[in-house]
Amino acid sequence: MIEVANTAKDTLHSDEYDRETVEECRRLEQRFSDKEKEGDKPAPWYGLTRDLALYALRGERYRRKEETIARRRNAMAEYHEKLDKAKPASIVYCLACRSQMNVVEKDLRGFGKKEQILFYFRCPECNEMRRFFDNGEEYRPAPPSCIKCSTPVDQTFKREGSKLIHSYTCAKCGYHEDDVIDLDEKPKAPKIDKDFIKDREKYCMSKKEGDDYVNWIVLMELPQTKEMLERYSDDPKADVISQIKKLNIAQVEALLKPAVEKEKYQDLVFGKPEIYQGTVILPFTIQDTSADRNDYDSQLFLKRLIDEALGETNWRAMSDDFGYKLGLLNGRIRGVESEKDLAELARVRQKKQDKVSGSVEDKS
Repeated sequence: MIEVANTAKDTLHSDEYDRETVEECRRLEQRFSDKEKEGDKPAPWYGLTRDLALYALRGERYRRKEETIARRRNAMAEYHEKLDKAKPASIVYCLACRSQMNVVEKDLRGFGKKEQILFYFRCPECNEMRRFFDNGEEYRPAPPSCIKCSTPVDQTFKREGSKLIHSYTCAKCGYHEDDVIDLDEKPKAPKIDKDFIKDREKYCMSKKEGDDYVNWIVLMELPQTKEMLERYSDDPKADVISQIKKLNIAQVEALLKPAVEKEKYQDLVFGKPEIYQGTVILPFTIQDTSADRNDYDSQLFLKRLIDEALGETNWRAMSDDFGYKLGLLNGRIRGVESEKDLAELARVRQKKQDKVSGSVEDKS
């Protein structure tokens, strides 16, 4: 039974990896397609360059597949092992009826030295909940604050038919917001990639084709073939890419610390870096010592500070990975070095800059 479960998990990891391969290959072909649509007649060798770049990308994805899947599987196993071994610091009793509470869930929070296990306790008698960290400290979330004036808001809960309404009202500035959950609302159907099966056959190498590629790399002693083949002339992003400052982790830390400390963010700590698809993902935690920012403002302001500090470098903040608990923020930044990734980074920044410029022009 365990072997069957592991096989199913490996299949899921393999399918996930193949979907990422398909997306990368689609983006690469789209880049060449956009180049051809710019108006100038492509050079005679342009099509060959495209085919070689695509072949190299497909080959590198095949070459790294088993290693990547194994790393993800091990990371997931390590995560579950930590949760399985974690034990609560003490017995917890219900504050309402004094019954002994039971652990119903565990969760891993933070990174590195800041890593903690959060236990969820439920009372078997009155169904009350309490949460404690593995060091015995009770988790007490800060009350929500007004997004306009940061004053603690009044909360009310009510039900109108099939709708659950959670209302927030600020007594100071009058701001009001309703969070509505419609129990009758049907979940949206997941978006189906109708071309995935066809494109997987096109982009994901078979064992024979992949092994031939790996043998060719070994024989030619070209570990950087992917990057070399992806270099093609007359790239409009070349000048932008050359201006990007390539920093290592130590240099990033030296750049970020003074930038955030000026705005009362202290104790920046980086976690264990992870290499994913040729890029470096670096988790971090930091404390907000300002009493004037709520959780939402703190996350938004920190993201902006990091973006500004890293704006000319090969690093950027991963905006969907910011969290806030009791003044402690966590997030991740991502560093790239290959020409393909630097070109994509330059494209994203240029698109964002064009959007900002357009907004300024509209207002004027």
